[in-house]
Amino acid sequence: MAKRNPRVPFSTCDGSAAAKPRGVDLLFPVRLRALSSEPTLLSGPVTIVGKLVRSVSPDHEYVDQPSLAEFEVATRAVDNAAFHENEGRLKLSGELASDATVLAPGAVILPIAIYK
Repeated sequence: MAKRNPRVPFSTCDGSAAAKPRGVDLLFPVRLRALSSEPTLLSGPVTIVGKLVRSVSPDHEYVDQPSLAEFEVATRAVDNAAFHENEGRLKLSGELASDATVLAPGAVILPIAIYK
Protein backbone atom coordinates (compact mmCIF):
# COMPACT_ATOMS: atom_id res chain seq x y z
CA MET A 1 0.00 0.00 0.00
CA ALA A 2 1.31 3.44 -0.93
CA LYS A 3 1.67 6.28 1.55
CA ARG A 4 -0.77 9.22 1.55
CA ASN A 5 1.43 11.43 -0.61
CA PRO A 6 3.57 9.06 -2.71
CA ARG A 7 6.29 10.12 -5.12
CA VAL A 8 5.06 9.34 -8.63
CA PRO A 9 7.53 8.90 -11.52
CA PHE A 10 6.23 10.68 -14.62
CA SER A 11 8.51 9.80 -17.50
CA THR A 12 8.83 10.20 -21.24
CA CYS A 13 9.33 6.48 -21.80
CA ASP A 14 6.72 4.91 -24.06
CA GLY A 15 6.46 1.58 -22.27
CA SER A 16 8.27 -0.43 -24.94
CA ALA A 17 11.40 -2.34 -24.05
CA ALA A 18 14.45 -0.61 -25.52
CA ALA A 19 18.09 -0.69 -24.49
CA LYS A 20 18.45 2.90 -25.62
CA PRO A 21 15.81 5.65 -25.73
CA ARG A 22 14.91 7.16 -29.12
CA GLY A 23 15.32 10.70 -27.80
CA VAL A 24 16.08 12.37 -24.51
CA ASP A 25 14.81 10.27 -21.61
CA LEU A 26 13.17 12.52 -19.01
CA LEU A 27 11.89 11.78 -15.52
CA PHE A 28 9.66 14.15 -13.54
CA PRO A 29 9.30 12.85 -9.97
CA VAL A 30 6.33 14.58 -8.36
CA ARG A 31 4.39 14.10 -5.14
CA LEU A 32 0.81 13.03 -5.75
CA ARG A 33 -0.52 15.87 -3.59
CA ALA A 34 1.17 18.38 -5.92
CA LEU A 35 -1.13 17.37 -8.78
CA SER A 36 -4.43 19.11 -9.26
CA SER A 37 -7.67 17.31 -8.48
CA GLU A 38 -8.84 18.38 -11.94
CA PRO A 39 -8.55 15.19 -14.07
CA THR A 40 -8.28 17.04 -17.41
CA LEU A 41 -5.09 18.85 -16.36
CA LEU A 42 -2.82 16.04 -17.48
CA SER A 43 -4.81 14.92 -20.52
CA GLY A 44 -3.25 15.97 -23.79
CA PRO A 45 -0.17 18.15 -24.21
CA VAL A 46 1.17 19.99 -21.16
CA THR A 47 4.12 22.30 -20.51
CA ILE A 48 6.26 21.50 -17.50
CA VAL A 49 8.55 24.13 -15.99
CA GLY A 50 11.17 22.59 -13.77
CA LYS A 51 14.66 22.54 -12.36
CA LEU A 52 17.28 20.18 -13.76
CA VAL A 53 18.48 18.13 -10.79
CA ARG A 54 20.47 15.43 -12.60
CA SER A 55 21.89 14.95 -16.06
CA VAL A 56 22.39 11.31 -17.08
CA SER A 57 25.59 10.79 -19.06
CA PRO A 58 26.46 7.95 -21.45
CA ASP A 59 27.21 4.54 -19.88
CA HIS A 60 25.22 5.50 -16.78
CA GLU A 61 21.61 5.32 -15.74
CA TYR A 62 19.61 6.82 -12.92
CA VAL A 63 17.04 4.80 -10.99
CA ASP A 64 14.51 6.71 -8.91
CA GLN A 65 14.74 4.52 -5.81
CA PRO A 66 12.06 6.39 -3.79
CA SER A 67 9.47 5.69 -6.50
CA LEU A 68 10.48 2.06 -6.79
CA ALA A 69 10.35 1.59 -3.03
CA GLU A 70 6.91 3.20 -2.88
CA PHE A 71 5.18 1.00 -5.47
CA GLU A 72 7.32 -2.13 -5.90
CA VAL A 73 5.45 -4.34 -3.40
CA ALA A 74 2.04 -3.37 -4.81
CA THR A 75 3.03 -3.91 -8.46
CA ARG A 76 4.57 -7.30 -7.68
CA ALA A 77 1.38 -8.31 -5.85
CA VAL A 78 -0.67 -7.41 -8.94
CA ASP A 79 1.74 -9.37 -11.16
CA ASN A 80 1.52 -12.40 -8.86
CA ALA A 81 -2.29 -12.26 -8.67
CA ALA A 82 -2.57 -12.01 -12.44
CA PHE A 83 -0.17 -14.94 -12.84
CA HIS A 84 -2.23 -17.20 -10.58
CA GLU A 85 -5.63 -16.14 -11.92
CA ASN A 86 -4.89 -15.76 -15.62
CA GLU A 87 -1.86 -18.02 -16.05
CA GLY A 88 0.09 -15.12 -17.53
CA ARG A 89 2.01 -12.21 -16.10
CA LEU A 90 1.05 -8.55 -16.55
CA LYS A 91 4.60 -7.32 -15.87
CA LEU A 92 3.37 -4.21 -14.06
CA SER A 93 6.51 -4.24 -11.92
CA GLY A 94 8.59 -4.10 -15.11
CA GLU A 95 6.62 -1.07 -16.27
CA LEU A 96 7.33 0.63 -12.94
CA ALA A 97 11.06 -0.07 -13.25
CA SER A 98 11.03 1.28 -16.81
CA ASP A 99 9.22 4.46 -15.76
CA ALA A 100 11.57 5.05 -12.80
CA THR A 101 14.78 4.52 -14.80
CA VAL A 102 16.49 7.23 -16.88
CA LEU A 103 18.93 6.20 -19.61
CA ALA A 104 21.44 8.45 -21.36
CA PRO A 105 20.90 10.90 -22.85
CA GLY A 106 18.51 11.85 -20.11
CA ALA A 107 17.69 14.08 -17.19
CA VAL A 108 15.76 14.21 -13.95
CA ILE A 109 13.70 17.38 -13.69
CA LEU A 110 11.96 18.55 -10.53
CA PRO A 111 8.62 20.04 -11.66
CA ILE A 112 7.88 23.57 -10.47
CA ALA A 113 4.73 24.17 -12.51
CA ILE A 114 2.57 22.25 -14.99
CA TYR A 115 0.53 24.23 -17.53
CA LYS A 116 -2.19 23.05 -19.90
